[in-house]
Amino acid sequence: WEPEQLAELAQEFCWRFAEATEEDIEAILVFMLRLYWQFKRMRSEEIANTFEWHLKEALLGTFISVWDANVNSEAISYKCANPTVIASGIMLTTAIGQLFRRGFFDTNDIHSCWKTLISNTVSVEHADAVAALFHHIGPGYWYQHPDRRGHLNEFQFVFGCILQKLEGKMSLLNLPRTNDELSIVMNTVAKQTIELDDQMVMATRAQRQTHMERPLPPIPTHPEDPPHPFPLPTLLQDAPHSSTHPPEPSYDSLMHRRANINSLPVELLTRIFVLGAGYDYPYAGSPFLLKPDQDYYAVPSSNFQILASHVSRVWRQVALRTSSMWNMLHFREPAHIMRAQAYLSRCLPSPHLFDILVDTVAESEHIPGVTLCREEIHQIFNIICPHVKRWRAFHLKVRDHECKAAARQHLNTCGPAPNLETLQLYHFEDYGTSQDLYLATYRPPVRVFNNNLPRLKNISLVGVNLPWEQSPYLTHLHTLELALHPEKIRPSYEHWENMLRNSPDLQTLSLHYSGPRVANGDTKLVWPTNRDRITIQSLENLSLTDLDPDYLIQLMGRLVLPGLKRLSLDLPEQDFAPFISLITDAKYRAPQPLSPSLSTICLPHLPFPSFSKIETLVLTALEVRNVDNLGNFMRGLNHLRTLEVNFANVIVDFFDILMEEVEVEVKESATTALPSKLCSKANPSPCPSRATSVPLAITERIPVLPRLETLKMSGLSGIRTRQLMHFRHIHSLKKRATVTPVPGISRWMVKWSVRWKGVDKVLDKLVEQGWVAEDGTRVHLECFEGDGDESEDDEDAEVDGDEGDGVEGETALSVPDDDDDEEEDDTG
Repeated sequence: WEPEQLAELAQEFCWRFAEATEEDIEAILVFMLRLYWQFKRMRSEEIANTFEWHLKEALLGTFISVWDANVNSEAISYKCANPTVIASGIMLTTAIGQLFRRGFFDTNDIHSCWKTLISNTVSVEHADAVAALFHHIGPGYWYQHPDRRGHLNEFQFVFGCILQKLEGKMSLLNLPRTNDELSIVMNTVAKQTIELDDQMVMATRAQRQTHMERPLPPIPTHPEDPPHPFPLPTLLQDAPHSSTHPPEPSYDSLMHRRANINSLPVELLTRIFVLGAGYDYPYAGSPFLLKPDQDYYAVPSSNFQILASHVSRVWRQVALRTSSMWNMLHFREPAHIMRAQAYLSRCLPSPHLFDILVDTVAESEHIPGVTLCREEIHQIFNIICPHVKRWRAFHLKVRDHECKAAARQHLNTCGPAPNLETLQLYHFEDYGTSQDLYLATYRPPVRVFNNNLPRLKNISLVGVNLPWEQSPYLTHLHTLELALHPEKIRPSYEHWENMLRNSPDLQTLSLHYSGPRVANGDTKLVWPTNRDRITIQSLENLSLTDLDPDYLIQLMGRLVLPGLKRLSLDLPEQDFAPFISLITDAKYRAPQPLSPSLSTICLPHLPFPSFSKIETLVLTALEVRNVDNLGNFMRGLNHLRTLEVNFANVIVDFFDILMEEVEVEVKESATTALPSKLCSKANPSPCPSRATSVPLAITERIPVLPRLETLKMSGLSGIRTRQLMHFRHIHSLKKRATVTPVPGISRWMVKWSVRWKGVDKVLDKLVEQGWVAEDGTRVHLECFEGDGDESEDDEDAEVDGDEGDGVEGETALSVPDDDDDEEEDDTG
């Protein structure tokens, strides 16, 4: 630490004191004193003294320049009356008083401050500074004066004369004080003066009674003098005063005292509140809160802000002033309507944008006072529509034709939403008759938000169609989700192509029983040839659900997705072998070398030119009746790192595919020198020098998906789960001795719940105790419950024709099974 650096540090503390508030200044003082003593203990006495000198010079110099108009022409006066400067000057005065109380300034310094303030007092603001200094210096200043009581009474008299002279009218900021306000200030000072005088009288009597000739012990005037090594104050209040001398708390007592949460600066407490309110962030996995599933319940909004605002008065004041905590308006119950009005009142003064969810139910499911339906939807729109320009995300779910009509009316007339980034419109209802279906679909779609959504990035339309030809905002998208669209309300291929080609940054595409409309004899809707393909370089996530195989082949044959990293498939009940064959590059049907030293040439293949580069595969359901096609598909995913699969909704042979070993031929790089033994075997002729190498072909057996790290599965029995873990563990042990890396699965996740306990005893044991390999390695399983209902989960728990008891229905595999009695030993 150079002297220049210490001077800069001292000046920084001076500025912080001037900019602080009453609540923050204690924390700054404590930090500064701790820093001083660290200098003193860990560095040297010289550095600590230099820092102390610079800090005194900075504080006293700034104090004089702010309050002494005779020294500085820009000091506080009627010519220079800046409210910010006045507030900073008073806080600086407070800091000096508190530092004197901690023994950092001496009485001469405080006397100089008194002289500066009283000689320049021309306004009530100066009187405020005098009162602040008197309040914060504490009793130590008066105890150390030779004429203690006389000096104190003199101050009281001078201060009273100053207030009487000012009469409350002389204000630099044109904020005159009333007589009552002046009386409060005077009475406060007078009360403290009387208390100090009484303490001095009692101290004098105590001296006489005990015949003590030595003077009263002075308050330390220098940080070197304190009886304890570190005289820090408490953060919230001063130490209790005795009748003789207010003792400073010791370092040890402070370090063992519990810190109060209210000692944190307001900005830190605010930051904690903001992080707490965002802990249950609903957009972690997707920008959309709703899923095209009637039984799916969106993640509820966090109530952290409400809890935090009901802890204490201080927390409530901080929480109510933190407007970013109140910008999430979720409507699921009638009580949420009044709650949203309160949230709006707390958030409106700020520029924060709103995230809105409106979740209504069908008329047959409506429970008055519990759910939202026809009566409440108009109230909700009347509350949120006036603030449409501040919408950031809007999610709407309606399951009733009258609610749908109300939503159409309000969204058509609410005006533009210039800040809306995420839009999700969900409409699905149970049409009892064909007449109900006609009434719900015969009306043409309406324009929403005046077609003015300049910042729209994410859109989800579930059972809702738009005027496709009149929706210019369906471009420059990042996420596109189309779901549950009957054939006649789907967009034409022309509009579909326009959405994709004009969204160069599209990252996620999700199709759930939706997509471009099929021609069905209409020449205007005929799709172009598959030679005119749509290339989306940026697309990384693709989800396909409930699409017909022929339609899917025609659709995917016109797309080129070279950057795809995540593929989600939910394709049950029909044979999707042709589709699987389409997306599987023939190049990868045979095992390929995986050594990093080999460079392979990837030939373009539709729709996924980089098929083997897919990193995540989600198989919710996949019906493929040709096992070879499915096997080739899985063998080609050489870079897959995460696999999520429901074994109940895939063919039984899928498990056998995961247990396969494939042979690969790996060639060592020609630049690698061969050891002498290997050189003699590879070449019978005289061995060349070691600087020259000979390529050598090595054949290895590795498992399918060699780079798999995470496996999330459901619908698989406990015995088969254990066999799969054993199989993958064996190959992970070989990775040090082989050229091809097989890292092993580091994360195993199974679908399990306490309510299923007893259905599969082996799986129960794996979940509770983990799996132990022969070499002593223990692998633990993580559990998840999923989104389905309980009946479906119970069906998944009994699969493969067995109940997991290790006796019936289990296919014999070439994997050692050490457990004849499942309840006794599970170390295999």
